[in-house]
Amino acid sequence: MKRLKTSSVLLAALCLALAAVIAGCGSSGSSTSSGSGSGGEGGEGSGEEVKAALLLNIYTDFTQAGREGVEAVIKKAGGSVTPSNAEFEPQKQLAQCQDAITSQRYNVIILGPADSPSSVPCATQAGEAGLPVIAFENPVGPSRTKVEPQVPQVQGSVVIAPMVDAETTFELVEEACKGLPKCVWIDEIGSRSSSLDETKIQYFEEQLKSNPKIELAQLLEGNYLPSETVQKLPNALAANPGVNVITFESDTNAVAAVPALKSAGLEGKVKLIGDGGSVAGAAAIKAGTMFGSVASFPRSMGEKAAEMALQALAKEKISPNGIDMFSLGEPVKLTKANIAEYTPQFGAKE
Repeated sequence: MKRLKTSSVLLAALCLALAAVIAGCGSSGSSTSSGSGSGGEGGEGSGEEVKAALLLNIYTDFTQAGREGVEAVIKKAGGSVTPSNAEFEPQKQLAQCQDAITSQRYNVIILGPADSPSSVPCATQAGEAGLPVIAFENPVGPSRTKVEPQVPQVQGSVVIAPMVDAETTFELVEEACKGLPKCVWIDEIGSRSSSLDETKIQYFEEQLKSNPKIELAQLLEGNYLPSETVQKLPNALAANPGVNVITFESDTNAVAAVPALKSAGLEGKVKLIGDGGSVAGAAAIKAGTMFGSVASFPRSMGEKAAEMALQALAKEKISPNGIDMFSLGEPVKLTKANIAEYTPQFGAKE
């Protein structure tokens, strides 16, 4: 009896120990499942909600179309986009970037640099905080012309290749000047602080060395405001009475300049070249009001930037990781001869 009682006690102890092990396993399994679920909400391949900070260099109808492209893709994926406007001020944009990082409200930054070299600290600090960065519209890095990412924190880049814009604009100027013994040219730009504008100016100056018949008589800075361009243009026309061609930083400004030309008695005598290929620009080329323009594809650019952001968050390889906006559509050089083949992506509908 004593031996039987001892055996019973041992058996009971064994059962209790086994029950504890089973309970422990069950608790461990429950904890693992809960941990995976929590981590899966923000982990790779888990459908993490995209919260994008879209740092724009300026608000225009062009950047609005790009913003719409970004929002269309990210909102379709269940995410959100919060834009900000640096007004072409690098320090203001850096402050906006730092706010986006420290707020911890975002998990990806789509950066449209106010200035390419000055945007590097934003990308660096975002990377250190674990936020992927996608370059949008302008490159991030020391080169204003390189399409591919230049710093390790930038995982993808879809930007305007300034050289394509510059080359196409100058080709249009050459065509507009064809047959003239001397061609006087006024170039209206957005801002000397713009990476795109500065690159174009440098290219024009280089090309003029081998084109002595073309004279770049004046640079007119309109600060991306049609009202400012219209205000300054009469003085530019008065200072250059023999002007033959005027190039503008946008189709909007080119169309806005028409009344000033009428007032100066130069309507039909000066060839206007825009930039952007907007709805209004395309209509003006068809009507003969504008000689030509350079196409652009801002909505497609925004969509590509958003797709890269989704890939970066999913830790997928982005290939190609550098895309030139001008490769997203055609034709690029717009004249009356081919304008019917082109579909504008921005600007007010008529």
